[in-house]
Formats: sequence, structure tokens, C-alpha cells
Amino acid sequence: MSGGPFPPFQSLSQAPRVQWQSSLSPPPGAYYVTGDDALFFQCNNSDPAFTALVSYRLLLPDGTVVPAQEVFRPTSDRTTNNFSRSLTEGFLLSVTVLSNGGNQRRGSSFCRVWLARNTAATFFFTDLLIMGYAGGFEPLAWPGGSLVSSAEGRGLMRRIAGTTPAAGAEIAETVPNFAMWRLVTFDYQLVTSAAVANRVSNLFMDDGTTIFSANGTVAAQAASLTETYSWASGLVNQQLNTAAINQPFPNQMILIPGFRIRTITANLQAADQYSAVSYLVEEWLSP
Repeated sequence: MSGGPFPPFQSLSQAPRVQWQSSLSPPPGAYYVTGDDALFFQCNNSDPAFTALVSYRLLLPDGTVVPAQEVFRPTSDRTTNNFSRSLTEGFLLSVTVLSNGGNQRRGSSFCRVWLARNTAATFFFTDLLIMGYAGGFEPLAWPGGSLVSSAEGRGLMRRIAGTTPAAGAEIAETVPNFAMWRLVTFDYQLVTSAAVANRVSNLFMDDGTTIFSANGTVAAQAASLTETYSWASGLVNQQLNTAAINQPFPNQMILIPGFRIRTITANLQAADQYSAVSYLVEEWLSP
């Protein structure tokens, strides 16, 4: 080709300015741990079939990555269950909590994973890694996960078969410890004896002592009758037929441990019988 030799090649890219350390490079983990540290697992659970799989990875000083998994089955009484596992020197790389069984619905198992220092007297919590509901197909993970409080998001829809009181006694249902309920529906049946009187069945909520929601029925129930009462927010107060009555209670009825749902019945007779107590709640665990 005419015109002489080609000009020297010129790169249009800038020379690299970042240098990589090929030895003694820092690990991809946020937490350096020692043999005095531990993973501390807490869970409040209401599902008898729930089992937690707690998995984690450690980067040891010699460069070995060691995976480990612990199986933890908490009680189902909603109380706080604790479990710990001592660590060894290295870097904590990741932690996950998975449900290995149970009803696979969010809201029944609220879990926390802490990094803690194991002292002679107790555990000293240093960092909260995981907090949220473990269940269904929603694993909890660190790093990358969110810390979610127990009252955040949707709760667990739970139908509860209430306690049948003795003849002549009122219905009384109490929110258990470590639970918070949003009352959705409340149903029961009242069978009146032959004693002549007009009974009026009312639904009350109280904090164990003081009534804060009093809800009256639309009609009285005479002697020798069986009536089914259905309470829910948004219902119209009406007698559907000779054996069924609908009544409303306030929207967003939130009840915390110790609060009660109970009947107070005008002219209740000694042989009158409440039964078939059943109600629907949205439940959050309350550690």
C-alpha cells in the first residue's frame, strides 16, 4: 500500500488504575468472630409441626469455608425459645433460617438470630442479624434480608374453637400470652331453657377488668329456643330468621394478651346453655 508504513497503534482505552491484592485479601464477610462468640437463635412459635433449619458458613483462618446446619424445634405455646451454637475463630459469611415442616403459612413462627458473646453469666447480644417470620416459602437470610417486626405485614388467619361454658354461665375467651389478635368473626349458639324470660345476648371486649367495647344484639331470645349468633365488622344488625341473628362490632378490633371476648346476657337462666363457640382471628406473635 502506498503512503509508507502504518502509524504506531494507539489504544483508546485508559490504562487500569485499580490494583488487586492477590494475597492477604480481606474476606467477603462483615463479622470477625472468635471462640467466645455464638449464634443465638430465638423463636416464638404456634405451629406444633414447625422445625427450623439454621444454616451458616464460616471462613476459617486457613481459608477453608465450613458450612454448618442446626435443627431446632421450638415449642408451640408461643413462648420464647432459645438456642445457641458456639463459633470458632474466622469470618461469618452467611446465615439462613428455613422452615422444615409445619403449616407453611406466614405468621406462626417468629425468629431472631443474634451474634452474641458468651460470657460466664449470660449471653451478651452484639448484633441482630435476622428478624422475621420463618414459614411457607419465605426463608430468612443474612446478609441481604430485612429486619421485620412481629406486628409488620399480614398475620396468620386462625379459626379457633372456643370453650363451651357450663350451663347458666357466659362465654369468656382470653387472648393468650405472646399473641396479638385482630378479631374477624365471632359465632356461638344459645339454647334457652323453658324458664320464661327474654334473654338478650351481648358481646363485650375488655382488658381483663374494664370494658372498652360493648355491642348489643338486635332482638331478645325467648324461652325454649335455639339461636345462632354471628358477629363481625361490617354486618348489619338484623334477625335473619327465627334461628339466626347477625350483629356488628367495630372495625379493626385489635386485642393483646389478657384481653377478653365475652358475652353478657340479660336474664340468663340457670339452665341456659351457650355452645358452638367459634371465631376467626388474624394473629401476630408478640414476643
